[in-house]
Amino acid sequence: MVFRSLYLFSKRHKWKLVTVSVVFTGGYAGYRYLKSWWEQYRDGETTAQLESLRILQSFEANMNTCNDMIISLLQEVRNTVSEQLNSKRITSSLKSKPDNKVELWNELKVVSFTQYLVVGYACCMLVVFLKVQMSILGGKMSCDSQKEGADPMISEDTEKKFLGIVRYNVNEGIKRFIEVAKEVVVSETTRYSLKHSLTYAELSGLLSTLQRQLVMSSLTTAESARAESEEDMSKLIAFMIDSKSVKLQDANTEPQYQQLLDITMDTLESMECQSILRRTIDGCFSQLGSVMANGFLSASQSLPSASLPVAKIIPLLSDTSQSVLGNNVTPSHVVQELLSHGELHAFAFNIFEAVASSSNLQ
Repeated sequence: MVFRSLYLFSKRHKWKLVTVSVVFTGGYAGYRYLKSWWEQYRDGETTAQLESLRILQSFEANMNTCNDMIISLLQEVRNTVSEQLNSKRITSSLKSKPDNKVELWNELKVVSFTQYLVVGYACCMLVVFLKVQMSILGGKMSCDSQKEGADPMISEDTEKKFLGIVRYNVNEGIKRFIEVAKEVVVSETTRYSLKHSLTYAELSGLLSTLQRQLVMSSLTTAESARAESEEDMSKLIAFMIDSKSVKLQDANTEPQYQQLLDITMDTLESMECQSILRRTIDGCFSQLGSVMANGFLSASQSLPSASLPVAKIIPLLSDTSQSVLGNNVTPSHVVQELLSHGELHAFAFNIFEAVASSSNLQ
């Protein structure tokens, strides 16, 4: 009787039972699919997060090494500037009260203004260049660390050769830059005698003019017109990297080395890099201006309206320049600000991540 009742019930509700079965089976299949998809998505997200964390840790280690290299290379910058702009030699000669003391004072004026400009630009160009260079190299090498047993993408010899190009930046590049800067200083400061007095506002205006003319003097006429509106920094690249290092590939050039050079040049010539270099330079000279203002205030006792003769401004310029380079152990406040420049740090990370990602696809 029971079985007959079940049979009649199933026959009477056959399509309902079929529908319920289909819905239940489909729902269960859908649940299994969604569960599988979620697990794959979660695993993918975890893998992506771990990879992002690995890249971030590699980048931070890379930047720490880069900062140590910059602090070390600043010693060479200091030596090059001291050799080319030897103010100590002139001051020693002045102590002996020579007959040509006015000529020596004018030479010291040119040297002091040139030192001020060169130190600011040289520090910024070194920091930007080395952070770009190390980010590119670090991005390549971070891929090698993930490929156990595989041949490295960058050989040790290529790495050393690529890192060696920074020597031009702190030696020949600075010497060439000093020549250009000295011409600009002579042209713009000849009209200021040693007794001519300047307020701090006038001094700041003069220094700003020197900075602007220094960039313009490195450009052609057409480029100068464009630089007035776009603040073109591209010609500063000539003082950062030797053109001979980026010549077209020949039979003796390693493909990996040429690729590193190509990426470096493309990055340095990009508008984003030039904009960051411009803002880095502006920030550096703003810091130098603060140091100069403190010295001016101490010497004049009244910053807003007081003035100082050029002869008293000369030692302020020299002291400011020397304070920037600091010593080989503890970097100056200006250098520390450059090393921790937020926009430059973010730019370097983008380079590192892009190079690492593109290398993984190769």
